[in-house]
Amino acid sequence: MKRFLAALLLLLVPANALAQIKVKEQVMDGEGENRVVIYAVEEHEGEEPDEAALKAAMLLEERFMQQKSVKILERSGVQGGSFLIGQFMQMPPYQDEKIFSAGRLWYGEQPDGVDGCSAAALTIDLETGEEIPFESLFQNADAAVAEMEAIIERDILPNISDYMEFAELLPMPTDVFSVNETGLTVYYQDDAYRNFDGVSGSVTFYWYELAEFIGQDSPVYSLANQEEEQDVKKAPGYFGGHEALGLHKLLGDAGEEYPLAEDPDYTRTTKVYTIERPDLRGYAVEIGRYADTEDEKTPICAVRHSRISWNGLTTGRTMRQEIIDKLGEPNEIRTYTEEQAADELFVPGDSLLYQLQEYTLELHLDEAGILACVRLGDVENLY
Repeated sequence: MKRFLAALLLLLVPANALAQIKVKEQVMDGEGENRVVIYAVEEHEGEEPDEAALKAAMLLEERFMQQKSVKILERSGVQGGSFLIGQFMQMPPYQDEKIFSAGRLWYGEQPDGVDGCSAAALTIDLETGEEIPFESLFQNADAAVAEMEAIIERDILPNISDYMEFAELLPMPTDVFSVNETGLTVYYQDDAYRNFDGVSGSVTFYWYELAEFIGQDSPVYSLANQEEEQDVKKAPGYFGGHEALGLHKLLGDAGEEYPLAEDPDYTRTTKVYTIERPDLRGYAVEIGRYADTEDEKTPICAVRHSRISWNGLTTGRTMRQEIIDKLGEPNEIRTYTEEQAADELFVPGDSLLYQLQEYTLELHLDEAGILACVRLGDVENLY
């Protein structure tokens, strides 16, 4: 095991090497559900000694305490795997030609022998092998933190249960974070923010919420400005690249790829399952409330998102007239009173409905005429 781990930490990095660093992921399974994810630097080509690769390998080992984690995993097998240890990888690690970023939640026995849940994260510059600090992501980090804390206070704290023992989200920590195509995720330690299942909490901020604070010299500038606008009327029946969460997919199949809420919310005609992954907060899928099949075997008849910038439509920002200028007059306008809105899990306001070939696009506005939710619905089963 020790030889295997040592090889993983720095995979075949040649004595003379100078080129792009690449990080490889290796999953090591233990007894039961116990597992460890090990990150290593892959082989690459070059001519000069590569100190950057060595720096990256050392950062990966130290930050994620990989050798200690493997030893804990080995002991779990000796003890019969009667307890759960290992990592909750809430989202896949991100890597492009410039950066590598990963977050890890370690649940169970910690390297110091105490049970609990700890969060660790690392973002690496793949040219230098050095860690990218939070402050270097923004033109004005203080202003960015202020905006992020305002989002937490407005959108997160009101929805946290009064029965949650650990829910100290403010001030927001900036020392444990990761990034991916969707946005920036901040992780909390379990003595500050802990979910009912004992796992440390986290909050993801979408790039559109942070773009104004990110300059062209930021290592995440391309991520924050990556959206390519498409023809909304030709968009597929899902958001982003999450096809498994799209229209007509079976709920059970979606649940195998994404964590869904155990208990649904309800509209008049559907059951609404939220996606319990921090970078998909605001995304939910719907199935028929009175379907003859079990929920897992019922096809998704609608998908909705209340925090999204999608094909030029941005919740919390896009105004009614902007939508009409872009898409034309809607096929139907529905007005929801407070009671009617509650029945559909909306805020009071109007919905602009556009009948497309394969589904109905519902753009729900709040009472100020600002886009609050985007919903794609199956025409036959929902409308």
